[in-house]
Amino acid sequence: MKLRVMGLVAVAAALLSALGVGGSAWAQAPDAAAVARGSALFKSLGCESCHGAPGAGGTRKGKDLSASALPRIADAEVQLSVFMGKSHPFVNDRSDRSSTLTVPIATVSQQQAADILTAVRGVYSQTRLDQGRAEAPALIAASGAPCTMTEALYNPISEDKKAKTKVDAYELVCSGAVGRVIIKTDTAGAAAYEVRDCLTASAPQADGSSNPVACRLPANADVVAQLKPYVANSGATCDLKQARALGSTADATYIEAACAGDRGYVLGLPKTLDPTKDVTARDCLAQEPGASTECKLISREAMLAAAVDPLVAVADKACAIKGRRYVAASQGDTYYEVACASGTAFMVAADFRGGLKTKVACANAEGIAGGCTLTDAKAIQTADNARYAALAKAAGYDCAVSGYRPLAATEQDETVEMACSNRADGAVALFPKAGAARVFNCAAAETTGYRCSLSSPEATYPRLTAVLKRAYPATTCQVSASRFIGVTPEAGFVEVACADKAPGYIVQYAKATAQPTEVVYCSRMRSEAGGAACTLPTNLLK
Repeated sequence: MKLRVMGLVAVAAALLSALGVGGSAWAQAPDAAAVARGSALFKSLGCESCHGAPGAGGTRKGKDLSASALPRIADAEVQLSVFMGKSHPFVNDRSDRSSTLTVPIATVSQQQAADILTAVRGVYSQTRLDQGRAEAPALIAASGAPCTMTEALYNPISEDKKAKTKVDAYELVCSGAVGRVIIKTDTAGAAAYEVRDCLTASAPQADGSSNPVACRLPANADVVAQLKPYVANSGATCDLKQARALGSTADATYIEAACAGDRGYVLGLPKTLDPTKDVTARDCLAQEPGASTECKLISREAMLAAAVDPLVAVADKACAIKGRRYVAASQGDTYYEVACASGTAFMVAADFRGGLKTKVACANAEGIAGGCTLTDAKAIQTADNARYAALAKAAGYDCAVSGYRPLAATEQDETVEMACSNRADGAVALFPKAGAARVFNCAAAETTGYRCSLSSPEATYPRLTAVLKRAYPATTCQVSASRFIGVTPEAGFVEVACADKAPGYIVQYAKATAQPTEVVYCSRMRSEAGGAACTLPTNLLK
C-alpha cells in the first residue's frame, strides 16, 4: 500500500488535537458509538493485520495497542511514533531490505482518527481501572501511606524478564488528601514501594521528557485543591493559588506553595502524605537563591515587597523604600532590612502573623545575622544620634545622644532609649509623629513599659537624690537603691532607699509630663497601705 504523506500529517494532527498531551481520557467511560466506529476503521485500514483487534492481543508483527503500548501513547512524541510509524518501520519488499515503509495509514478525518484511539483506549481504560481498584488496597497497606481510595488506575511501566524485574505504577485518588502514585518494583519476587504525590509524579524527567508515572485521573487534576488541608495544617496564612514539586528526602516531600498576595512557602509534607500529620511551612524568602528549594512561582522581589512594605508603613511612614532584604528568622520572628531614599536604613521584625513587632536601628542590628548591608550603618547612626538629641532638647531634656536603642514603633509614635555623652543617666523617649515629645529619665523609664539597658541603675541615683531634696530640703538621704513599683493610668511609682539607712521614699511621676509630682515617705505608705508599698531591705526596717 502506498503511503500518502498528507494523510499521515492529517492523522497525526487530528490525534494530537483530539487527545492533547497527558490525556485525562484514560479513565473516562468511552463513547460506545465512537468505539464501534473506531473498531471498524481499525479493521478496514488494516491495523488488525499486525496489532490484532482492540483488546484481542497483538500478533508477531505488532503489539496489542490496548495493553502494553497504550500507557505511553498519551505522550505526544510516542503518539507520532506509533501512528506515523517512526518507531517500527517494516520491510515492504523482501528483495530490497533497505527499502522500508512506515505503517500504512490512509488519509482519515480528525473524527475518524479520534474514533480509532477511542476504540483502542476504551478497552484499555476499563481494564486498567478495574485492575487498579482491585490491587490498590493491598498496595496502600504495604506502602504505609494511608489513603481512603475513591479511584485507582493501574499503569504498567516496564518489565525485564532476564533480570526478573517488573515496575508497575498505581495512581490513587484519596478522599481528603493529595492524589498519589504508588510505584511497585518487583525484583525476583521481592517488592519495594515508593509513594509520590501527583505533583512530583507528573514533573518532567531530567531530560525534559514526560514522566511515565504521571497522574492522569481527572479527580487528581486539581492538585491545588487537594493541597489545601496540608496548608491549613502547617499554620501558614496562605490562600493557595499554585503549587510546584521541589523534591523529597527520606522523611518529607517538599512543595512550593504560591499564595494570594505574593506570599510563598515551602511546605514539607510527611512522606506518607498523611494530611493529619505535621506539615512544616518555611517562608520562600528563607530559601537561598539557586538552592534546590528556591521558590520560582513568584519573584523574590514581589515577595519581599509584599512582606516588607506593610511593616514599613507602620514603622516609618516617611521612608520611601529604596531597597529590601530578607535577613533571618529567629524564634518565630522574621527580620528584614530596609533602605530608604533619604539615606536612612533599619530592620523591621515581623511576628508569626506577619505584623510589625519591632523596628531595629542598623546601629543596634549587628547581632542580627551580621547586621545591615544595604547602607553604611555607622553613618546612619551618627545622623540618628543628632536627630534624637534635637528632639529631646526640644522636649526640655538635654542629652547629647551617643547611642540609642529603638524600643517600639507605631503609626503614631516611636519609643527610643537614649544614652547621653553629657550625663551618666540616660532616658526613654516617646517621639510622636506630631506634637511634643515626652522624655523619661531612666529612673522613671519603666513608666513607659521599658527598662533602660544602655546605662546602669546607679547612674540615676544622683537624679533621684535631687528630686528628694527639692521635696524635702532638709533630707540627708543619698539614694543608694531604687525599685520601680508600678503604674496607674495617670502615674508611675519608684521606691528609693537611702545610703544612711534613713527612711526611704516613694516618688510619683506623671505619665503625661514625665515629671515627678509627689514624694511620700515609706512610713506613711506603710500606715496607709498596710505595709505593702516599700520592699527594699533598708526600708523594711523602718
